[in-house]
Amino acid sequence: MPASEAPLIKIAYRDGNRYRFVVGRGFDKSELVNAYEHLLRLEPGGHVLWDLTEGGLRVLSSTDVRDLACEIGAVRGRHAGGRLALVCRCDIDYGIARMLAIYGDTYADPPAVIQAFRDADEAWCWLSDAIS
Repeated sequence: MPASEAPLIKIAYRDGNRYRFVVGRGFDKSELVNAYEHLLRLEPGGHVLWDLTEGGLRVLSSTDVRDLACEIGAVRGRHAGGRLALVCRCDIDYGIARMLAIYGDTYADPPAVIQAFRDADEAWCWLSDAIS
């Protein structure tokens, strides 16, 4: 498959009901929501880590971030979704991820359990805490 046709979002790792998605550059918010919903249809209650270190959230407007938080909350409600960890290394992306977490708690119905992280290992541990 040519690089231009490579998937922008792919499952990189699975451990029990924890999944790590790697999000590439040039994604769009509907792709994130669709991938999340597809996973939760197969694994209700699944916990997901979105590794955004290759692609950035900075392509999203503040309205996109709020809408994304609401869509994530709706998907969680339909499929009994678990926690969602966002891993960002860049300061701008990390700030937007924090905004997404706040919007998820404030605007999503039901509230989306989202947390922003700079370190993937710390995020993975946070997802593990939800299981124990």
